Amino acid sequence: MVDHQVAHIYVKDGFANQAKQALEDMTGVDKLLYGEEKKLVNIDHERSGDIIAISDKDKWFSYYWWYESERAPSFASNVDIHRKPGYDPVELFLDPNTRSIPQDTTLVRGSHGRLANPVNEEGLALYVSNRKSGILNNNNDSGYRVKAVDIGKYLMSLVP
Repeated sequence: MVDHQVAHIYVKDGFANQAKQALEDMTGVDKLLYGEEKKLVNIDHERSGDIIAISDKDKWFSYYWWYESERAPSFASNVDIHRKPGYDPVELFLDPNTRSIPQDTTLVRGSHGRLANPVNEEGLALYVSNRKSGILNNNNDSGYRVKAVDIGKYLMSLVP
């Protein structure tokens, strides 16, 4: 299941190590979180993937498993959130002539989802849940917290 720069990978029992090995040297994958590593960044929910892949800074994950557009499933050229195995940012580029979604992933020029970098404070992560909400950096214990409802006020304070 892909969502921009994060991919949840669900693995058949007994194949997690093989899957991790296959992903370790894959181009575009910066980091893999597995086992205890998922707990360090609070991505150890029962429904999270067995392995969490984080893309390179300038990349994002696409769910496309085909190489030729004629082999794409029928839902690929439509907004069809229930049949697509992940978020499809190419849906933002509806072709007005064909009234369909192009399958050109190069149209997407930005992304989000990587873990925050505590050294340069790049990529702060906002999360909202029914239990807690706030902003954290990678060092959850020493991170600073802000209520999600205060984000708008904070952003407006940055505008001159």
